[in-house]
Amino acid sequence: MAVSYSAPGFYDVLLKASNGLDTVELLLIDYIQVLPITGLASGISEGFEDDSTGIWSRWRKRDVGQVYNWEQTNTGFNSDHAIFYDNLGAGEQQVVELVSGPYDFSAVNTLAIRFDWAYAQVRSNDNCILRVQLSADCGETWSTRRVYNGLNSLPTINDTLTSLFEPIDESEWKSDTILVTTSTLLTDNVLLGGYRDWK
Repeated sequence: MAVSYSAPGFYDVLLKASNGLDTVELLLIDYIQVLPITGLASGISEGFEDDSTGIWSRWRKRDVGQVYNWEQTNTGFNSDHAIFYDNLGAGEQQVVELVSGPYDFSAVNTLAIRFDWAYAQVRSNDNCILRVQLSADCGETWSTRRVYNGLNSLPTINDTLTSLFEPIDESEWKSDTILVTTSTLLTDNVLLGGYRDWK
């Protein structure tokens, strides 16, 4: 049986299995996300400042089957909020993804992705990896535009911590700008992804 959705949004899925005598049902809330055919216009800014309902309508987090995943926090770089991942609680070998809804970059020759981050190691040999990626085919393939590594480019403070890291001022943040000029990535349906894993 084929199911199609005519409008963008989140959809629940109800699965039923029966042996003729008994029926078992499983309801998966917001399991399907249908993206718009054409992305949002370029020239936007994402500050993660609105309520979490608004954020999660524009961004999706891959469910990795663990307690820890991306969440909104009340600490940001020159702002009141940011997206946060509990690196301390999650431990090693946990992979998490944060993926935007589609954007329309077809009218630009150069895309500038500017962002800020704060990160502290739990142990001095932590090699947590943060990848910034783009996809022009609905996430089938990803083009890695930058990789930050926990042994050198990712940490924003020199100390290792045994409690949750919350930056106390702007000096505990880093910023970067990634320029994208690859025409195959400047289309009307581009996804931006943040991917955290370990090496």
